[in-house]
Amino acid sequence: MKICVYRPGALGDLIVTGPAIEAMRIQWPDLNLTLIASPSWSALAGKARFLSADDPALLPLFSGKSPMRRDWIVQGGFDLAILFLQRPDPLLEQGFGTVASRVLTVRSRPPAGYAKNIRDFLFEEVQAALNLSVSRPPSRWPLLPEGVGDLRTESNPAMLWLHAGSGSSRKNWPPENYYSLAREFARSGYCILWSLGPAEEGLAQGLAKLQQDSGSVFWIRSQRDWQTWKAIQETSYDRSRTVAPGDGNSGSAAPVRKEGLHALLQVDLAQLISFLQECSFFIGNDSGVGHLAAGLGIPTLTVFGSSDSVVWAPQGPGNGVRTLGSAEGFPDLADVLELARKMVQ
Repeated sequence: MKICVYRPGALGDLIVTGPAIEAMRIQWPDLNLTLIASPSWSALAGKARFLSADDPALLPLFSGKSPMRRDWIVQGGFDLAILFLQRPDPLLEQGFGTVASRVLTVRSRPPAGYAKNIRDFLFEEVQAALNLSVSRPPSRWPLLPEGVGDLRTESNPAMLWLHAGSGSSRKNWPPENYYSLAREFARSGYCILWSLGPAEEGLAQGLAKLQQDSGSVFWIRSQRDWQTWKAIQETSYDRSRTVAPGDGNSGSAAPVRKEGLHALLQVDLAQLISFLQECSFFIGNDSGVGHLAAGLGIPTLTVFGSSDSVVWAPQGPGNGVRTLGSAEGFPDLADVLELARKMVQ
């Protein structure tokens, strides 16, 4: 079976399609998959063929015509092209009809009142349209890049990953709250890693200002920066003092880390996935990065404030994914801190 999947949109839009893609891989073990998505997400294609959604060769498809070149099309053409779109696009369907025997448009957003996760909705749509005989697969991202396996075996038990941004400022919990979390966990021996998207330079500068009272901020933009930061961590403990994780009164004691060990991570997706293998816990907003963390098996706490936490909650292969807040408003800092403490114990 030769299938082309067209999945435009942000990182989270691609991640939540995982169970639907995995269901097709189970249904057709010899599946020849071509994924068309944002060029920024190519690292998530794994061994599948990948084509940038921005490739000029695709432009004629939007006018119902054949592509400008055909070197990306499998021999004999595709058996099926699946277009994940918010609404049908007859011209685009006609264009993909020049490279595939059948074209299927799948709604990428559930109707109002849908009360399950977005992954369930996308799987159900694909299952019904293709008459799949498989049950809903787990929520691990199915197309793992080379070298990425069980992330939990490589994780650093004292590395907290924070993501204070998202695709919309309305979904962002105040960055001051994230810094309060970071300061609390740093006192318990955690090193703090902040990830930032390409459009979040302003947020990065704001976080840097928040941290001026506790020392320098280390930018990580390359593998060399990452190795340098790790080396700094090894010499940053006050071994003469210890504090227990969470509330300071229970659990195994950890050395107290000197203040100022915050790193701001701004790298491409392939590097981000590589670095995540050393993180043990994620806290962040409703964002693609949160979906990625959960989909890779990292314990995840997502803070909601303007979107539906039932529909858009991250999911992963295990049970270590929790949410706080809802479309009605953000949770209090104290509630997030309390749940985070419980999750790391």
